Amino acid sequence: MVAKGFDWGYTAQAGRQVEKIIRGKIVGGSSAVNAQIYLWGLPYDFENWAKAGNDQWAWESVAPYFRKVETDLDFEAGHGKQGPIQIRRYAKDEWLPTQRAFYEACIDHGFADCPDLNEPYATGVGPYPMNNPGGIRLSAAIGYLNPVRDRANLQILSETETTRVLFDGPRATGIEVLQGSTTGTIEAKEVVVSAGAIGSPLLLQRSGIGNPDHLSRLGIRPSHDLRGVGENLRDHPAVPVYWSAQQTGPGDIHWHQVGLRYTAADSPDHDDMIVYVAHVRDEPKLLMRPTVNLARSAGRLSITSSDPSAQPAIDYRMFSDPFDLKRMREAVRLCGELAKHDAFGPHLSGLTAPTTPILESDRDLDDWILDNATTGHHVCGTCRMGPECDALSVVDETGNVHGLDHLRIVDASIMPDCVRANIHATVLMMAEKLADQHS
Repeated sequence: MVAKGFDWGYTAQAGRQVEKIIRGKIVGGSSAVNAQIYLWGLPYDFENWAKAGNDQWAWESVAPYFRKVETDLDFEAGHGKQGPIQIRRYAKDEWLPTQRAFYEACIDHGFADCPDLNEPYATGVGPYPMNNPGGIRLSAAIGYLNPVRDRANLQILSETETTRVLFDGPRATGIEVLQGSTTGTIEAKEVVVSAGAIGSPLLLQRSGIGNPDHLSRLGIRPSHDLRGVGENLRDHPAVPVYWSAQQTGPGDIHWHQVGLRYTAADSPDHDDMIVYVAHVRDEPKLLMRPTVNLARSAGRLSITSSDPSAQPAIDYRMFSDPFDLKRMREAVRLCGELAKHDAFGPHLSGLTAPTTPILESDRDLDDWILDNATTGHHVCGTCRMGPECDALSVVDETGNVHGLDHLRIVDASIMPDCVRANIHATVLMMAEKLADQHS
């Protein structure tokens, strides 16, 4: 839940329902409002990025930057100890009873014990790494911006929205901004766009960069044909499964302490599934949220008007690939089996959504999944990096926009595909790496 005024108010088509998409309208962006789970992307993810023509993003090239970002308070080997973002995990004696029950159920089901989910190739069940030591959220603003706020060459403009990038031919020369009802311009030798995987493609489209047919229909003069802008929308499809609980969940402790990462049956992609579990705050409910951690389905987003305040069109095309639906069907049933474990006995009263008859029918369960699908709020890929021969790539592997000068993008939009993890750690890693390349 994000406080009013600190969210962009986006909505999107997710499965058969329209869902609110939470994006932070605050310094620090979505890192200031997210769930604080801090998982590294897996080596498999970056092997795929490199195979797609992004050689500089192989695992051996990105691992040092994951370490550079963090100070891991629990583990020494293979982790960073001097980075701006402190990472910790809940110790077993701090786990809520339902979290402990989930762990025991997973172990008895045959999943591996995984005390460090940020170890390369880590799989199984264990405590989530979190960027909240002492219960304090360490957003990008706190970790990176606060220590340098007094620098003479840094100016932060509050209550200011960037509406367009300005150009002289193919060269970016600055930005147009809106402050209240006043429009102004800011000149620049280089423009670095970091508006997020929703905001960045919308900004490019308002600037005349994208599919010229779409832009012309909206009365925007196309200035640069890049048809991949807004395409390749990626996220982690999820669906909430609920049980009645004997007690209400506590409101003073993080509700995602333990998680399960595993490989779906018959999947060629290792660790392509993840399950979150939570005793719902202040309600007598247990939630398990199985999630497709590497979806094949991809959506798109676009502006609907040249007006920056207009709601964009966002369609995840969730579960449009049948393998995503198959994996989710199996995952919901896996959660049903885990909840039958004796460790849950004192805590649960019964499955409420989906009902048992729905769970037992493939057709009914598929319908239920499509009706209740939600996102992981890990949107990415909408200005994806790749070689110019890739018709839908928008930037090269250093973040430079194809065919334009002095314009870069550095955020989750340039990810070629979603990583098999919550994306916050990967976004910070990418920013560190790209900053090094352009220093």
